[in-house]
Amino acid sequence: MNGINLVHIVRSDKETPELWHSNDFNAGLVDIRSGYGYPRLRSAGAGSARWTKQNDGSQWQKGSGWQANLIGGDQSGGTPWSAGANWGAIFVPVDELAVTDLRSAKWAYYMTNAEVYGVNIVIWMHDPDDFDKRVEVTQSGSAVGLAKAQYWNAHEFPDGDAEFFWYGENAGSPDICATAGTLYTWEQFQLDAVFSTWKIYRISIEYGWYTTGTFDPVWVSELKINNRYIPLEPSAEELAQRHPIFAMDIDGESTETDPLSLDPQAPYHLKNLRIKFSKGLATSETLTISVDAINGANHDVILYKRDLSVDSVLDADIPFDDDFQPGDIILVALSANTGSAVWGCTATYELINK
Repeated sequence: MNGINLVHIVRSDKETPELWHSNDFNAGLVDIRSGYGYPRLRSAGAGSARWTKQNDGSQWQKGSGWQANLIGGDQSGGTPWSAGANWGAIFVPVDELAVTDLRSAKWAYYMTNAEVYGVNIVIWMHDPDDFDKRVEVTQSGSAVGLAKAQYWNAHEFPDGDAEFFWYGENAGSPDICATAGTLYTWEQFQLDAVFSTWKIYRISIEYGWYTTGTFDPVWVSELKINNRYIPLEPSAEELAQRHPIFAMDIDGESTETDPLSLDPQAPYHLKNLRIKFSKGLATSETLTISVDAINGANHDVILYKRDLSVDSVLDADIPFDDDFQPGDIILVALSANTGSAVWGCTATYELINK
């Protein structure tokens, strides 16, 4: 059949089997038990997301042994990101579940530190007959009932609070949830003349989207939707590949000699560092790239060192092929900068599933 696998899938809400197809069943659209897709991790800006099974004992207390490690990162954005658009998330595809049929969701998560935002749910829905009509319904990350404390937290949806707002396209004329950006209860969406007729195509669990401060790593360990357990673990496809490459300016442009630092807060593979100076440096002014190791000073190593006055170096593309663990910080430093040369440094690295 031209390489396409045909699989009988029994939907939990239907009595008769349906025939679904996928070129790669491990990356298939619909879970064979429930009508929910295999979870995928997504991120943007200074945020990141990865699968992890290597962490400390307290994070193993819940879930299957794998967790989704979400990092909000610098919420102000920093160079080159934008404030309010830095996040990590779990995306769960949903097979056209009626808005009126989403009755419950539960998730558990471990937070490194208390934050002003918790780990929230977003419900993505559309008109099943007109895909031009679409909105996402977002639980406010600052909602009073959403736990934000250090260490283990959990949330049960819905809790009856007005904590959901919507944005989207071509929503028509909702009667109860009439205004985009206004907070409503989930039950009000289920009673709305427009939204109550729509279908859910995705549910996501998200972390970030604030505008100041830094959101430290969280680990999401358990997720249930309508009392169906969603396995939080990577597919075979995801295990076989590294995360997309991140190119990150780790300090913008600077005339300082204080070290610039790269700290993804997750296992990572350093690809290269690119550095550019506005003018040549003085004699014996040296560039040093080193690792400040999580295991202590006895493991700190100089990775690269060069006198930039030799050959009047103005830019350098320095390759690496090294793996580092969470807490290993790459430091980029000048011994001196007497001529106040303006310089910038871009790090390219990949997150690793470990």
